Amino acid sequence: KKVPGGAGKIELDFPVTTLEDLTSVDELARVSEVVSAAARGSVSVRGVRKAGLFLLVEVDPSFDLEGAVVDVSPFSGVAEDPVCGSAHCALAPYWSQALKIPPGEVIEARMASKRGGDLDLIWEKTSGRVRIQGSAVITMRGEMYL
Repeated sequence: KKVPGGAGKIELDFPVTTLEDLTSVDELARVSEVVSAAARGSVSVRGVRKAGLFLLVEVDPSFDLEGAVVDVSPFSGVAEDPVCGSAHCALAPYWSQALKIPPGEVIEARMASKRGGDLDLIWEKTSGRVRIQGSAVITMRGEMYL
């Protein structure tokens, strides 16, 4: 739906995606190796959480990523998702709690992809929903019946 007073922004409403701790020593070591390679240097990984195909990697605070979000899914044929809404369904509750932003308040997010994108995230804790607002070009409208 269009966001009232949102200067061309639209809003999508999705269910929250739950993050689970990644505990396999082998998987944690592989994630640490990939993150360090991407950063072109050693990065201390503090924790990894998983939501479906997405990983939330917490690194040492001395390594400044400023909350960068990148979605790369080479095995699914997607080199990079320019602005990934489904990842933010897990990130909104996480950031709300980590940054002490009350549920229902806007969390400003930036997707760190080649094209990039700015999103406003609103975690509705009581309903278990995330509202994602941002600028977009609507190319199709329709209804699906399940």
